[in-house]
Amino acid sequence: MRALTNFFVKIVNRWLPDAFLFAVILTLVVFVLSLIFTDNSVIDMVVYWGNDAGFWGLLSFSMQMIMVVVLGTAFASAPIVKKILRAIANIANSNKSAILLVTFVSGICCWLNWGFGLVAGALLAREIARKVPTVDYRLLIASAYSGFVIWHAGLSGSIPLTISSETTVGGVTFSVPISDTIFHPANLGMVIAILVLMPFLNWMMHPDKEHTVCVDTSLLVDEEERTYDIKVPADRIEHSRILWILTLVLGFAYIVYYFATSGFNLGLNIVNMIFMFVGILAHGDLRRYVDAIGDASTTAAGIILQFPFYAGIMGMMVGADENGVSLAGVITNAMMSISTDVTFPMITFLSRYRQLLRSFRRRPVGRPGPRRYACCRADGHRVRPCSHGYCLGRPVDQHDPALLGSACSGYCRPARPRHHGLPGHRHHFRRYRRLHRRRRKARRRRARRRGRILIFSLYVHRL
Repeated sequence: MRALTNFFVKIVNRWLPDAFLFAVILTLVVFVLSLIFTDNSVIDMVVYWGNDAGFWGLLSFSMQMIMVVVLGTAFASAPIVKKILRAIANIANSNKSAILLVTFVSGICCWLNWGFGLVAGALLAREIARKVPTVDYRLLIASAYSGFVIWHAGLSGSIPLTISSETTVGGVTFSVPISDTIFHPANLGMVIAILVLMPFLNWMMHPDKEHTVCVDTSLLVDEEERTYDIKVPADRIEHSRILWILTLVLGFAYIVYYFATSGFNLGLNIVNMIFMFVGILAHGDLRRYVDAIGDASTTAAGIILQFPFYAGIMGMMVGADENGVSLAGVITNAMMSISTDVTFPMITFLSRYRQLLRSFRRRPVGRPGPRRYACCRADGHRVRPCSHGYCLGRPVDQHDPALLGSACSGYCRPARPRHHGLPGHRHHFRRYRRLHRRRRKARRRRARRRGRILIFSLYVHRL
């Protein structure tokens, strides 16, 4: 298990570029393939890529995803959440319990909200590293982010929440209740199985004492809490308890009204609204919450930059020529020819792991394209198993740079997770790696020098 883990870490370190480069490369690949398989001209493809239906076609969805990660991150930075995480960290008293605890808790947090889970898991890992300094810090950080694998099976999964209300994609109008996706027995069974088995799998990868890399606990310094001086009337307005209470009353009044009239039917907007007002309540002050949102907004940089390019890819794929042929249609016909009503959901799930099809189908944070629903409509398949199989088959890839980077404990070049609250850990381990590389080269030079001296001595002796 350890050898297999080290093998994949080396591959990621050497070959995985920044996620934005994938968006650019896939844009060029889809551009060329569309010219090959359709009669569209170069100008047509440029227009399909850059028009409002292409490059700017995901603005609404992009904002929803930005709200998910920013609101979840801001909520995780609330003082009361940090106190709860410190209390949970006190349970760990050994290397085994540390890995089991951080994996299990991060999985539950990611099921609630994937933006919240990423930050809460990292903060919990920092607290546990203080309590159990002998634990392997690389594996601890990887365990803190491993709970992310169930994010789309949870309450912030973008596809289940999007299709829970009436949605029209590719000419298909439908709605699928969350009882058939998130709260389906098969989905809940899978989540429970992962929450039970994954902590033990991570624990099995813990190295022996000789190969354990521990963190210097003096580097795990808490950020100082902001202090506010109320000097002018503007400061008093920002910290007004009356405005804070009225804001909470207004927000929670609508949330209660929504569930009273619509039932327990979750959607992206209501989930974001819940996390916003729970975050305002947890911070206890409007000014503090404004600052928390400002700090958390840096975590959405990848979404802001990449989503327009993925929308442009979608625009080029669905852009049809004068004969009505598009690249999405070509792939749709190919998949329909090898699928049936029974096998199509499984093919959808498995095809997410095939690199060729994954290149065509990559969707930011798991948004199904019109080609998927065109398959369902044309072949008579049910939308629910197709869409849910699609999102569950979505691998942990470069759309999740925080997960990939932190799982490698700083060794992964494309990772830039600024939100994990672990100051200096990457630089510490990079210095550690550079130091051992220099020592290894020095040993090789000394060995070669001794070999040359030995050969020269033997030659002189023969003379």
